[in-house]
This record gives sequence, structure tokens and C-alpha cells, in this order.
Amino acid sequence: MTPGLSKTWVAARVSGLVARQGSLLMVVPTRALLEQTYRVLRAAGRSGSVIAVYAPRDAALRGVPG
Repeated sequence: MTPGLSKTWVAARVSGLVARQGSLLMVVPTRALLEQTYRVLRAAGRSGSVIAVYAPRDAALRGVPG
């Protein structure tokens, strides 16, 4: 999807269907996207635990061939 088409809201809706009562693991490339996604999840009514991970785009995985 292109920018501005509410991908974050789609993710919030899917998370509500997949993990309605349980915890949610969120992996995103930047802190800004993590914060945006978290706000949308809460605005969409998600009140459960959210575990979030992000890393700069230029971060490299050590020991993983590129």
C-alpha cells in the first residue's frame, strides 16, 4: 500500500482479530513508526499488552550473511 492509505489502521484491525485477548508483538523499522502504531492501537481500542521492537534501517544483524 502507498503512504497515507491507513496501513496502521489496517494493522490495528488485524491485530484485534488475531490477538483479541492476548499480547501483541510489534516489529517496526523506526521509533517514529512504533509510536504512531502504538497510538493507533490504543485509539482503536486495544488495551492489552504490546511488546514493541524497532531498529534503525541501517542496523545490521551480526552473524547473518547479507
